[in-house]
Amino acid sequence: MVRQRPAAPRASPAIDDERYFYYFDVFAQRNSFSGKTRLFTDDVKQMGELQRLPYFLNSIRALGAIQAYKLGPSCQRRHIGDAYTSYALYSQAVTGLRKSLDGQQHGLSDSNRTALLWTTLFLGMFELMSDNSGRGWLQHMVHGTAKGLAACGPSICNTPTGARMFLQTRMFEVCRTIVFNDRSFLTEPAWRKASQRLWSNDGFSEEWRPLDSLVDIMLLCPDLRYRANQFCNAEDDNPSPGVPNEARDIASAGMALRDALNTWHKAHLADEEATESHRDTTPGGTTLDDCSLLTRLFWSAISIYLSGEFDYEMHHWTRFGLAVPTFDAETVRGHVATILALTEHALERSSLSPLLFLFPLRIAGARSVRAGRAQRARVLRSLDAISERFAVGQAIREGLTDAWIGMGVAVNDW
Repeated sequence: MVRQRPAAPRASPAIDDERYFYYFDVFAQRNSFSGKTRLFTDDVKQMGELQRLPYFLNSIRALGAIQAYKLGPSCQRRHIGDAYTSYALYSQAVTGLRKSLDGQQHGLSDSNRTALLWTTLFLGMFELMSDNSGRGWLQHMVHGTAKGLAACGPSICNTPTGARMFLQTRMFEVCRTIVFNDRSFLTEPAWRKASQRLWSNDGFSEEWRPLDSLVDIMLLCPDLRYRANQFCNAEDDNPSPGVPNEARDIASAGMALRDALNTWHKAHLADEEATESHRDTTPGGTTLDDCSLLTRLFWSAISIYLSGEFDYEMHHWTRFGLAVPTFDAETVRGHVATILALTEHALERSSLSPLLFLFPLRIAGARSVRAGRAQRARVLRSLDAISERFAVGQAIREGLTDAWIGMGVAVNDW
């Protein structure tokens, strides 16, 4: 093997395999997407048949290499090599994946289908770490992982490896749909039934947590927001003389979702919160495990999000005289305080992936326009901390500050 010259250091994937697999494990340990004890690397390591697929291995190596780059001392020559190698491996994974798909004349085998889904998921994670626009992640997530999962159909949950893939993708999908106010195929009845059946399976029933049923409800909220936005935009252009049936349906669906969230809260959080109130425990001083912390964070975020589907266009619903699931200002402030405190705690002390905090922070930030400067600064500090690990955090930050400026907040007032 020819030794690389110092002027152009390039870490060799073959030489650094052990190191990059190590940093892939480090990435997994620092990025739990559920707060549960099982890591996604546990699932990957059990799928020995995938280890023969170069594009799958290169996606793992690429993640390991970029994690090594982000954690390594910048003064070392190998630091630059890791950055170069991570992009080279990423490119090889993308090319290999495309060639594999082009070469499939009679459809994908189960193992190749699983490898495709995991590969696109890992490539999406790589994009989130390296691309601050978020476009690369959307390409892999929407046109890769989500499209591939949808093509497989709910029957993918019938196999252990497929079910594990579904559970990981589901967490990414709920974050994506809320950040971009988009619809998800996971709201289709067949997928909802598959998700619910999964937890009665002997291999998964012991892993169920209240977060899992909360996510099922959360996925329905951006779907309703999409409908509400379409309706309100049409009303802006051509107001209806009476009360349209679509308005009644949207308002009714919103109230049903609020009822579902309240029922979930009563069953899973109300007693815990009452006990904590007697201890005078502040949200930031929580002793919750990671999954419980994430559950509280998502609960507050989706509670405000559902209110925002209506109160930002309240003039329409007031005109129609329809009851909608909005919150008063004090309730919103309480949820925002919880989001900020729990996010700060999680960034400092948990193994939860910072990616999970992007949409709660975006929601809290949108509700900080009329708050004090200190609150807006807290939102941005958390986004800056996320940006150090995932470049996409910068895109969320810029979108939020642009929104603040558009709503009259001075540039120097955060």
